[in-house]
Amino acid sequence: MTLSHVFFRADATQSIGVGHVMRCLALAQYIAKQGIACHLLTTNPSHIVVQRWLDCGFSVHNLGELDVGSVADSGATLTAINEFGSAAKHNECILIADHYDFELDYFRALRTAGFKLGIFDDLADRPMSADWVINQNPGAEQQFDYTLMAPTTELLGAQYVVLRDGIKGEKSAGGRGLLITMGGADLKNLGLKALQGLLAKGAGFPIHLVCSAPEFGYNEAVEFAQNYDHVQVSSLGNIEKLMVHADLALCAGGVTALELAHLGVGSVIVILADNQRAGALALQDAGASRATEDLNCAVDDAFEIMRDVELRRNMAMSGRTLIDGKGADRIFKSLVKGFAS
Repeated sequence: MTLSHVFFRADATQSIGVGHVMRCLALAQYIAKQGIACHLLTTNPSHIVVQRWLDCGFSVHNLGELDVGSVADSGATLTAINEFGSAAKHNECILIADHYDFELDYFRALRTAGFKLGIFDDLADRPMSADWVINQNPGAEQQFDYTLMAPTTELLGAQYVVLRDGIKGEKSAGGRGLLITMGGADLKNLGLKALQGLLAKGAGFPIHLVCSAPEFGYNEAVEFAQNYDHVQVSSLGNIEKLMVHADLALCAGGVTALELAHLGVGSVIVILADNQRAGALALQDAGASRATEDLNCAVDDAFEIMRDVELRRNMAMSGRTLIDGKGADRIFKSLVKGFAS
């Protein structure tokens, strides 16, 4: 059998953000360069980050409205794969699933149908049945003990961080001040609150806020920033160049923090959810970041670090040492080896 298709099952919503879809995209970009077709199966194809898949030439299949992880979800997923014809029928494909609501019954339904299954995960909080489990959080190989219901290859730790085009292999140019980004769904407008806190402390360095708050919150941020010549606000979009040119970032935990480390941009991480904690603390232990659950503490740290060039330089070196950019290659080699066995 020859591996010809890789299907990714992931969603991006206001409640879970965009990290699941974006790390799947990073792996898909690498796999596609090896001559293998990649496809996204999702319940929310209109989300702005899904457009990134289309821009890369990948197909996107709308599963429709359904309960994530349900029998209807696994059924719709299998139907979508089978629509691609002979590749699916002859088991020439792998499915990568990335959602915390996928549980054991869902995994078993897909594997019973004969498909090789990989799972992106950050929590190790439920039993799994899969061929591969991928946890790219630094330190995951020591911190997590998975309950696995089938023989599984575990790909755990910073050596498996996947990086999308525009980030992988790039290096911080710096010079444009502080970047604030609170992920793909900043429902509480924490980015604006951080900006206001920094300005209240007298921050005179350039600040760029990428605001992913709902429309009212975004408009509030834009209106507020108009009073300051050194502050810019933009909506969620392609932020790779902003990341490359940042001197420091104040951000939520997750995919962005790992990407910043690879670029050599130090970060102050606000831990907003349980799935972000282990990775954020590991980045802090490595010297690439500072991590806290308190936004005010994060503001204080960012203000301090922006005035300390040597500290930022040390954080940059630590991040680049930790995240070498070869994660997708290591994962792909494991997928190919496991598929052939």
